[in-house]
Amino acid sequence: MPISTENLEGSIGLELSEMNAYLVSKIDRVAVYDAETFQAVDEIPITLLKADTREPNQVIAIQKSDDEEYLAIISGKILIMNEQATNQLFVFKKVRAQDPS
Repeated sequence: MPISTENLEGSIGLELSEMNAYLVSKIDRVAVYDAETFQAVDEIPITLLKADTREPNQVIAIQKSDDEEYLAIISGKILIMNEQATNQLFVFKKVRAQDPS
């Protein structure tokens, strides 16, 4: 039984083993899923530049640092012959939740 019927053609996935999670790109956002339940737990919105050609801008690459403290997301366009034209780089740093006590 499929957990999701969403069309993820062209999406990029990345495992975050420290968080027991994985990431999936979805055009203008990156969804965060729990690796055990496969349920969406968060989302990273990406503000894309306005496209000036027929190819839309989208998330085209995701990379993590070795210690998983930083996450880099690149947006751009997928051109003919699967060539990529990058136009933005977003770098995120993991922030730990504050202890409420």
